[in-house]
Amino acid sequence: RTLSKVFFRAVQSLVRDDYLSQEVGWRMGDVDHKLAEAYLAARQSVHDNLLDNFNTKDAMGALLKIINEANAYLRTPNAQPSTLLLRAIATYVTEILKVFGVIDGADDFGFGSGGDGAGSGSESYIG
Repeated sequence: RTLSKVFFRAVQSLVRDDYLSQEVGWRMGDVDHKLAEAYLAARQSVHDNLLDNFNTKDAMGALLKIINEANAYLRTPNAQPSTLLLRAIATYVTEILKVFGVIDGADDFGFGSGGDGAGSGSESYIG
């Protein structure tokens, strides 16, 4: 859960900036492509595991793996992170955690404004 909180807070911080003015078009370097491919692989893994008799253990493993990769991506020196990609990952992870009953609430991503992590639907909580 700590890895998730760190990830959601980092994405929340990026989203609060005026990232759309910086991300006109689709700028992706090699590091961005690597994370995007890992994200697609994680989505496929979660999907396959849920079809496999609702294998939550391996599905959660895939979510933790993409969170770890996103956190490593955020620590890449001299890199300008792709906020749109990170927001997509955070939103997807939140959706799946809602399916598992780990998260409730209406925030786009995070553990919710009343919970332990950053939620994007409320400005009242700043981690």
